[in-house]
Amino acid sequence: MRTQRTKLPNGMEITAARSEEATLMYGEVSAYIKHGLTLQPGAVVVDVGANIGIFSLWAYDQCDGQIAVYAFEPIPAIYHHLAANFQNIDPKCLKAINVGLSGAPGMARFAYYPNATFASTVYPDSGQADRQLTETLLARSLHQLPPYLAWVRMLPPLVRQPIIKLLARYINQRQFVTCELQTLSQVIHRHQLERIDFLKIDAEKSELDVLRGLEAGDWGKVQQIFAEVHDRDGRLQAVRDLLQQQGFQTIVCEQDPYFADTEIYAVYARR
Repeated sequence: MRTQRTKLPNGMEITAARSEEATLMYGEVSAYIKHGLTLQPGAVVVDVGANIGIFSLWAYDQCDGQIAVYAFEPIPAIYHHLAANFQNIDPKCLKAINVGLSGAPGMARFAYYPNATFASTVYPDSGQADRQLTETLLARSLHQLPPYLAWVRMLPPLVRQPIIKLLARYINQRQFVTCELQTLSQVIHRHQLERIDFLKIDAEKSELDVLRGLEAGDWGKVQQIFAEVHDRDGRLQAVRDLLQQQGFQTIVCEQDPYFADTEIYAVYARR
């Protein structure tokens, strides 16, 4: 298993499969706290789709270590890094759990992308669709390529495009693994959570499943939600409707310009 030591911008030293991937994810997590959502010392945070724990560690830092985090990552190879990072920093406050969350307990087949771990999902697209999206996003993020690929952005467009296609094919190599699923209400009951101050969901097309795993009596325990939502088959509207039905008064849906012309949206909700 590939492991690299990485220092995050906040000074934390962690392990990751790829340093550049950890740095990229770290640059995104501060955007989860917008539109009135807050993180305060003493918060109880549930991190769904935790990957190697970047958001959880950022939240821990923001709250000066006064936080209780329950982080869920189903892919064993990714969970290995998550558990190691939490163990090295503060295992008392940071709890890593090797399951995925969904609408019902069971087992599921996940696509695991070793070269882009954040894309791992129980709802994989065709290889061609994966590559097309990756090509689009690579073309928009040439300035963020790691140093060893910086030369790509210096190429003329006609030469650069075939290189991007090869990179997309490499990034989208995938394996399949079977992982355990639990529901969010199971988690609440097992860990005796009286409240969830911040629920973060970045579960690569499983976001609606995660929310449907909350029983009626547990919804009132959740105070704030950030979710990355993939809008297919009316999923974005379904998430909005569900949150409104469950008493969230402030709901904001927006799309980062980076994701323009894709199905990826950010949803912010608070009571």
